[in-house]
Amino acid sequence: MSRFACIALSICLVLTGCTFSVKDTAGIRRCLEDAGRAESYAVAIKERYQPNDPQYNQFSSTYLVASTTTNGYLEGLSGDIRIRGVVDVPVEDYEASRAFTELTQLDAQGRELMGAGVDPASVVTTGAIVKFAVEVVNEIQAWHDRRKAKAIAGVIETLQQSKMRTFASLNQQALATRYASPAPGTPATAPASAQP
Repeated sequence: MSRFACIALSICLVLTGCTFSVKDTAGIRRCLEDAGRAESYAVAIKERYQPNDPQYNQFSSTYLVASTTTNGYLEGLSGDIRIRGVVDVPVEDYEASRAFTELTQLDAQGRELMGAGVDPASVVTTGAIVKFAVEVVNEIQAWHDRRKAKAIAGVIETLQQSKMRTFASLNQQALATRYASPAPGTPATAPASAQP
């Protein structure tokens, strides 16, 4: 194919809406950071309290509501992305969601149960949670300007894999695996499936 034909095809794809667009992922990143902190608190609570303690049961119930709501929010984003073919989730949209409200309440409850000055970073570092969120967003952004159908499927798969884990499945090992940090200085890479 000649260079002119490639350029013409690219212009045609853009003008006809055959490419995928990533406009704003800040809300997704913030949601994943809040969810990561919630998962970290869940492990800390499970280590501090016994299953028959009221604090354990109270947090477990609140976690169930927050994780269900957050996973529903991510599912809703997937549906919106599937319909619109665009990722556009500013922080303000996330902060207006029920997922934000539930995760904020869970965070407050976790802080209260763990005591003043105790950070869930003792379970998994805040940096590892942020790195996880950034990697997910980078995977989503890698789909920008790709063929729409393939990009939508890739973004939805990425969001599905980013959902919160169940309270029962969380432990130190699960978090260490999920939020594993690469060696310092190792850049995040785009998924191989997003390569042109």
